[in-house]
Amino acid sequence: MIKKYFIICTILLLFIYACKETNHNFQTDNNNTITNLLDNLHKDSLRNNPMQALQELEALCNQVTDDSIYYYAIRMNIAECHYINGKLNESKLESLKIINFCKQKTCKGVIRQLMFHAQNNCGVCLQEMGDRNNALKHYKEAEKYATEKELVAVYINIADCYQQSGNFLECSQYYRKALILADKTQNKAERYSILSGLAKLYMEMENFQEADIYFKKAELEVEKSEPYQRYFFAMARGTFYYVSKDYASSILWFHKALHIIESLHQPFNQALAEGNLGELFILTGKADSARYYLDRATNRFGESYNNPAIRYYMEGLYASLALLENNLPEAERLLSQPFSPEYVNPQYLYYHNLRLEQLYQKQHNYKKAYHHKQIAEQLNDSLHNIKIQSNIAEIESRYRQDTTLLRKDIQLAHAKEESKQWKIITASTALGLLLILLFTIGVVLYNRKKKDLLFQKQKATITGLRMEVVRNRVSPHFIFNALNIILPAFRNYKELEHPMRLLINVLKGNLLFSEKIAVTLEQETTLVKEYLQLRMLGSTRRIDIQWKVSEEVALQQLIPAMCIQIPIENAIKYAFTEDYENPQIIITAICTKNNETHITIEDNGIGYNPALGANDKRSTGNGLKILYQTIELLNTKNKNKMQFSICNKSLNNQGKGTLVSITIPNHYAFNL
Repeated sequence: MIKKYFIICTILLLFIYACKETNHNFQTDNNNTITNLLDNLHKDSLRNNPMQALQELEALCNQVTDDSIYYYAIRMNIAECHYINGKLNESKLESLKIINFCKQKTCKGVIRQLMFHAQNNCGVCLQEMGDRNNALKHYKEAEKYATEKELVAVYINIADCYQQSGNFLECSQYYRKALILADKTQNKAERYSILSGLAKLYMEMENFQEADIYFKKAELEVEKSEPYQRYFFAMARGTFYYVSKDYASSILWFHKALHIIESLHQPFNQALAEGNLGELFILTGKADSARYYLDRATNRFGESYNNPAIRYYMEGLYASLALLENNLPEAERLLSQPFSPEYVNPQYLYYHNLRLEQLYQKQHNYKKAYHHKQIAEQLNDSLHNIKIQSNIAEIESRYRQDTTLLRKDIQLAHAKEESKQWKIITASTALGLLLILLFTIGVVLYNRKKKDLLFQKQKATITGLRMEVVRNRVSPHFIFNALNIILPAFRNYKELEHPMRLLINVLKGNLLFSEKIAVTLEQETTLVKEYLQLRMLGSTRRIDIQWKVSEEVALQQLIPAMCIQIPIENAIKYAFTEDYENPQIIITAICTKNNETHITIEDNGIGYNPALGANDKRSTGNGLKILYQTIELLNTKNKNKMQFSICNKSLNNQGKGTLVSITIPNHYAFNL
């Protein structure tokens, strides 16, 4: 894995700028000493001898004040030394200190550069520690402070992070963004990293032919690179042959990587090469050689061994070695160690379950062996599907990208050739755009027609249901007119006049409401109250009805017609048995913080059971259908949706009974 910092290349600029700050603790000779030391570091590179560089930088820190750009520029180089030495947490903490320092300064010039390097390095450390989500956050912050040339390094790191997460599509896109930007800024030094990264991407997607092409391109570039870059290339090439099961070639490349890194005094990276060699010797059945390299890797990791991702990787290899040697207790101990899946590469989880399957087979515990075999197959299928989908997406992305690059080449050739070619390209592009436009218009018109047909169907359904309700209520027009005719006859009977008026009002309201989509809250509550009065006349069973309408609620607020009446009718019909004690219905209307009108109808009855209504001869089953389909139809016309729900309170640990809830957004349109 190659991480780019650009620290050394810019460090002299940082110090030159810092010299402009007032610092009375420095003499000219000291400044010259610092500059000369930085010159030497730049020539030798921090990566060639990070241990020696760290000592020199720490000594240099003692010569400067701890509140200057000088000081934090040196600490930035120390952070990189810690990273190269595998001390990821120390490197991260140094970077965070630099970030806090920069936040207190005006973000321009040298401070901007320092902030960029610190954010980028922090992302690199977190990624290596397995915390890829937070790593991406720091990369995104680094992106804000990066110059166009520096963005190439950030994009490479982001791509690498997505690759580790198994998000190959995002990985591909960022590598290609880096490649375009590298070409634009003539950043030839980064081409190797990008080509190598694309090679590893195709390798992960098991497109070995394409991976080999990019590896060969990268190999031509890497010969001109620094030793540490040749190390990373050798590691990537060794991994390629490992994945393609050419173990002999893989061992040769990992040995080559080990030979390169031994001269750079980088224990951490040396440990990675030795760990890979240990795994290959396990695969080839050479237990003694495997243990030799695994033990060397463990010792070189040092404190970094406590990194969750590294520990999981190494303990997995030791478990494989124990299985090879038939040391089953040791294998079981290693494979039973707790771990955090979020810090583990999905591919490693697959290998972990394969090892458990092998362990339980050797222990003759075939049930557990089969269980882990299934998990491994599921993980493998998932990884395989991701790779297939990523391959398809990558092909599409490459097509779009190659088209862009082709146009660029044609534009460059246009300066030397006749304008005829450009006209052909322009015409072709115009034709393509026209076809796309016509297709888009066709899709839009089709969807609009489909939507209109659906709307008309829903509207017809609701109309039919409402007419069925009217019919089921035994011709309200006829009854209403008939009762108006005979009402004067009841005026001589005072005890009957009031019930008769209630009956007429209820019938009239039901008739009118059945023809409307929406009514005001005041109209609905008035009708329901009259219905309840009528319902309770002559009844021996008394139901406690409570109205709790908040003062903030506007009585002229429109609500779906019958949205309170129908739930109350159902509650009276089905919620209470004849001998039910203390029956109660509570109607509440409040205005929420979002200026929504929230209405609830709840009872303390036997609870919501749709089957009761279905088996009841008194029920048509159309009331709730009307409400559901009316609200569904209205919601198609509104951005903010109305909510309607019915639930059994006991299922939500809210006591006995049924709860009907209606939430109407502010400025909701009831026009169809």
